[in-house]
Order: sequence, then structure tokens, then C-alpha cells
Amino acid sequence: MVEVLGWDQIDLDGYDVTARPFIKKAIEKPSALGSHVLEKVAEEVVYRACLGGVYYRTAAGICQVICQREYEAEEESAIPEYNFRCGLIGACRRMYQDHVTMRNTGVAHWIAFVRLMIRINEKVTVKGRQINAFTFLVFDCLCTLCQKPCVENLEETDLLCSILHDVGQNLYENSPKKMEEVISHCRDMIIENDTDPDVRHMLMEIVELKASNWKLPETVSQFYYER
Repeated sequence: MVEVLGWDQIDLDGYDVTARPFIKKAIEKPSALGSHVLEKVAEEVVYRACLGGVYYRTAAGICQVICQREYEAEEESAIPEYNFRCGLIGACRRMYQDHVTMRNTGVAHWIAFVRLMIRINEKVTVKGRQINAFTFLVFDCLCTLCQKPCVENLEETDLLCSILHDVGQNLYENSPKKMEEVISHCRDMIIENDTDPDVRHMLMEIVELKASNWKLPETVSQFYYER
């Protein structure tokens, strides 16, 4: 179901003044814009989402609306191009490739990007099916979160844990091998001598969650909750 967004939620005033009319037009009728402009719109929306806070939710909704309208317009085309979707994939890939710099600038920016990727992977679909390019980027983020230096930060490990509780089963069903890679990294960090005890505790919970088919038994869940 496509999210309904009000202009107050979209907050066009929060974007660069030169980008506002193009973002508005992309939301209303993406087919009226050229491929280069749609790519720039995707970059602006992704960049805004990564500034921190909860705007990633709105950004994902914007991407969903534009992609859906683009798909509806292009569906009957002999050679569909899906320029916004391609631009969005490219913008997200470039942002991830620069994640070290982004994280060094502020962990909040990196966390916002990860949350954006989770949300986009959930919302931007084709006929109800998730798009591999976004799913693979999500796994890239998860693998990064469960390795140093991210795993040394409780906030980032807590994010990893919450993501896998929320959508771990769905991600596993889409790509079991990718999920095994994530779990393998978690196991490696559990046995590291210098892993923080609280981090080790959360990583053990993740490993047990996967081993329990993504639903911890009540007694095990209570154990981790009480710790």
C-alpha cells in the first residue's frame, strides 16, 4: 500500500530552494521530468534523510510514491526506464560507499542512513516484491554494523539487534546466504576477547534469534530482557 504523504510531512522548505520545484513535480508526475533531474531528486531526498532525526521515514515514503507513479506511467512502455528508481539505487550505493566518512562526521548520520535503507527496502517494491539492489544494500549495512568499529558502539549494536528482531526473518527468506554472513560476523565478535560484555550479550541474542527461527522462546526472551 502506497503511503499517503501531506505536504507538511514532506517539508519542501527543508530542501535547497533550487531543488524544491523538482521534488514537488517528481512526487506529482515523475514522467514530466528528465532522467538527470530525477537522479538529482533522488540524491536530494537521500541526503536529507541522512542528516539525522526521523525524516528517513518521510524520505522513504517520498521514494515509494515517486517509484509507484513512475512504474504506473512506464508499465505500458515498450522500453521502460524507471529513471527515479535507478537514480535512487545509485544515490544509496554512493552513500554506502562513503559510509566511513559519513560515520566519522556523526554516527547519527550513519544510523539514519541504515534506517532509511531498511524503510526503502520495505516500501519500494515491484508488484509487492522487494528489489534486490536495496536488499543487498541492507545486508551491506548489517555486515558493517556487526564488525568493528561499529560493533564497539552500543547504539549501533542495539540498532542491529532491533532490525533483526523486526525484519530478520524476511531478510533471511530473501537471501539465506547473506544472512549467514551476518550471523557469522556476530559469532566472530562474540568470541573476541575485547568485545564489550553488553555488546556480546546483544550479539548472542541475535545468534539465538536466528537459531530459533526468528522467534525467541519466552524463557530465552525473558533472560535477555532481564539482563
